[in-house]
Amino acid sequence: MAVGVQGAAQRPRSHQRSRVSRLSPSALRDLHARLKDAYGPQSWWPAGSELEMIVGAILVQNTAWTGARKALDNLRDAGMLDVQALRAAPEARLAELIRPSGFFNSKARKLKAFVEMLSAETEGDLGALLARPLHDLRPLLLATHGFGPETADAVCLYAGRRRTFIIDAYTRRILRRLELIEEDAPYERLRAAFLEALPGEPSFFAEYHSLFVVHAKQRCKKRPLCAACPLLDLCPAGQAETGLVAVDGPRSPRSRRRPADWNR
Repeated sequence: MAVGVQGAAQRPRSHQRSRVSRLSPSALRDLHARLKDAYGPQSWWPAGSELEMIVGAILVQNTAWTGARKALDNLRDAGMLDVQALRAAPEARLAELIRPSGFFNSKARKLKAFVEMLSAETEGDLGALLARPLHDLRPLLLATHGFGPETADAVCLYAGRRRTFIIDAYTRRILRRLELIEEDAPYERLRAAFLEALPGEPSFFAEYHSLFVVHAKQRCKKRPLCAACPLLDLCPAGQAETGLVAVDGPRSPRSRRRPADWNR
């Protein structure tokens, strides 16, 4: 069972490394196959253009997609899903349009920062920006106000179609419940574990992340729906939730499943 940040910090570094090392190639291949069998091929991010995807990645920060979607619709209706229109619009006007996404003043500044960077780097040519190799594009985004690793990787993967992976709250939740990672496992170490363990084109990693999203939304919610979960026989947290395994005690008579050996 995953431990809290304080508890993990008290553990030796070797223990934290051992948990991250459980993201072995076989474990990650098995997990992808299970999720794909359960949900089918995915086509996600839900956006009509690269710019809409990038704007959406900013708007969805710290909010549900429904609010970000309403904000995107407002921008589209106002003719603002355009680089030059975003750059010319007063920040206060942008903030009002994106109000449904929450933190609208902060996100308006982030949108402005992105289009100003785009103007400085490529004179507003988004295609030229996204054509840059990952080792140029990702650091540039990370140096731009409003882009942490998760948002930068979302842009690189879904808009730039570059080989990277997104370690978001959904990914962490599922991996923690499977006891494959510690709660505070570092972002860059987890991202590297996926990229080092799995060959594949950007489309593979985009699908894999999409499968994490759909599983977290449909089954592995904050209050999980474990009974019909396609990962139940792999998931200690789900087994404890459903009574298949007793917590800190003898096995329940109902128990018939044990976690898989992820490192076989």
